[in-house]
Amino acid sequence: MPSPTLEINYYELDAVEAPRILSAVRLAIKMASPIVKKVLDIGTFTGYSSLAMAEALPEDGRVVTLERQEEAAKMAAENWASSPHVGKIESRVGEAQALLQELASQGESFDLVFLDVDKPGYFALYQTLMETGLLRVGGLLAVDNTMYKGEELTGERLSVNGEGARALNAGLLADDRVLQVMLPLRDGLTLAFRQH
Repeated sequence: MPSPTLEINYYELDAVEAPRILSAVRLAIKMASPIVKKVLDIGTFTGYSSLAMAEALPEDGRVVTLERQEEAAKMAAENWASSPHVGKIESRVGEAQALLQELASQGESFDLVFLDVDKPGYFALYQTLMETGLLRVGGLLAVDNTMYKGEELTGERLSVNGEGARALNAGLLADDRVLQVMLPLRDGLTLAFRQH
């Protein structure tokens, strides 16, 4: 069972560090406005990212956020409840891969996708986003934690999360459908523009 102290510290760390990452994502939304109206947030957690993106969207904008854990989705909904932007947010609970397939079967596509979930699944989720067209041509993918604790720089063996980040980074570099840049913000933020 996780330590309540560690859990609280993680939530506090998220509250302190997340604004740096999300300010870059909000800037991308504002720069592309009014083109960016539909955002997919994969990994709701506290709901901070969904709300930050909803605030940056125009009034007719929409954020669909995916969360595996029911408890986290409930906490996020409570965090959004008093915001005037809550009506822009749609929350779905379940495994990301299954929810992505569901969205694709409904003909959805998104202008911006923010990916911040379990790192070992990053590359498979990226492939699904591209193969299904959920990330539309001309859309932007923002991925958090792509430098995962700087593990590649240490020369030591990578953790499972470090391997997941490396797999995505290698996949992005090899994919001529995207132009990408990794920004040294916090734990690494990669922006990838889908050009075709």
